[in-house]
Amino acid sequence: MSTGSFWTLDKLYKDDCHERLRDAGHKARLGNGYTAMRHDEDAEMTETKRNESGSEIAGKHMIRLKSVTKENLDDILALRVHGEQEGYVSSNAESLAQAYVYSGTAWPFGVYEDETLVGFIMMGYYEAKHYYTLWKFMIDRRFQNKGYGRQALRLGLAFLKEKFGPEEVYTGVAPGNSVAKKLYESAGFVDTGFREFGMEEMCLKLKDL
Repeated sequence: MSTGSFWTLDKLYKDDCHERLRDAGHKARLGNGYTAMRHDEDAEMTETKRNESGSEIAGKHMIRLKSVTKENLDDILALRVHGEQEGYVSSNAESLAQAYVYSGTAWPFGVYEDETLVGFIMMGYYEAKHYYTLWKFMIDRRFQNKGYGRQALRLGLAFLKEKFGPEEVYTGVAPGNSVAKKLYESAGFVDTGFREFGMEEMCLKLKDL
């Protein structure tokens, strides 16, 4: 991993999760941080620079994605959604186990506001179908309805766009999970009509962002 370079994202994409990618190739570690200045429910990207370790980016009042490390692993494992949401998302323990097994095609991050861990997101590459995915996503129950999910989603998409440049990103939503579906639609995802592993497939055209 190189250090000392800049990641510049001129704007954020307008603004929990799925297990539909179980059958093939995903997941692992990362070292890049993405940040956003927070302004209420919206955000603006700022030019940012990785520190010497490449593991995070510092800043004031920022939403950022930070590498999963031994230092924050237990905190990520302790994140929880509300009871009625548990049927819609994987546990973070399961998600990180999948990231380990599919090392190299998964990119898990903790979602932070400043130094406070508020959620977890994992981007992936679905080898069986040759496309990139929003694979796992959750905001802890203590921090929901604060705009963090919207901003973290933008940053996850920005990570894929800047690092790999895919034309499309896919995700899946459990039937009945209207909150997640509304969030994804607000970011530009559309329902493809395809159903797999009990999930509703959605697709975002990154070229439109």
